[in-house]
Amino acid sequence: MSVRNPREVLAENGLIAKKSFGQNFLVDPTHRLAIARYVKDLGAELVFEIGSGLGALTDALLSHGVCVHAIERDRDMARIFRKEFADYLESGQLTLHEANATTFAFKEAVGESRFAVCGNLPYHLTSTIIFQILELNDGLAGCVFMIQKEVAERIVAAPGSKEYGILSVLIQALFRVNLVLEVPAGAFWPRPDVDSAVIRMTPLNPKVLADNEFQRLKAIVKKAFSQRRKTLRNCLKGLIDVDAIADKTGIAGDVRPETLSPAQFITLMRVAQES
Repeated sequence: MSVRNPREVLAENGLIAKKSFGQNFLVDPTHRLAIARYVKDLGAELVFEIGSGLGALTDALLSHGVCVHAIERDRDMARIFRKEFADYLESGQLTLHEANATTFAFKEAVGESRFAVCGNLPYHLTSTIIFQILELNDGLAGCVFMIQKEVAERIVAAPGSKEYGILSVLIQALFRVNLVLEVPAGAFWPRPDVDSAVIRMTPLNPKVLADNEFQRLKAIVKKAFSQRRKTLRNCLKGLIDVDAIADKTGIAGDVRPETLSPAQFITLMRVAQES
């Protein structure tokens, strides 16, 4: 089906884009088709789309024959979505969940299927949603997210760079992540104040972390980056005696946290737990 202009669709229904929901609709067809191809290439049996809105990306995914589970918390958007995509909903290729993605029970909805997660994430909820996705290990083929460009650059940042931080370490500890597409503000309506970018996340194979290790790593990394100007020794004081295990980890206490790779943080976590 052809995607209708969101300005016209909202006007017909007496609605406006809601800033509180971060509603900036992707109107550029080139970008939405490109995003759908990246999702399709993950090879998942079904795709969860976070924040389906009026269905611009949904339509592109369906055109690839993908089975889509759309998640939308705005009841007004959901009502229009049901009308616009009635045929797909009836056929079973599309399912709509009227729910908040930050509390959505992905594991219960997916069953045993191999799945992917995608979406144009609201800027103010990006970290919350991605941290939730990091918990979904089994069956996850990968993720394709459109997010604020500045956040995307932090996620893909290398150790030692000023952008490198908590998101960089925790995501790269579990996923191979690439910035695959830059999306200018003009590709949206209403036009946002910042540019966006698309990241592709594919799980590391074999997995680096055991299921029970992620929360421990998360606690260490968050504490390590809580005071970036301090040494690792001082940042982790009270949690890990970095100097006491330096011979085993090969990590000196006087280094800065931002110089450690995800692999080094994992080593630090494991040795500390064993000591």
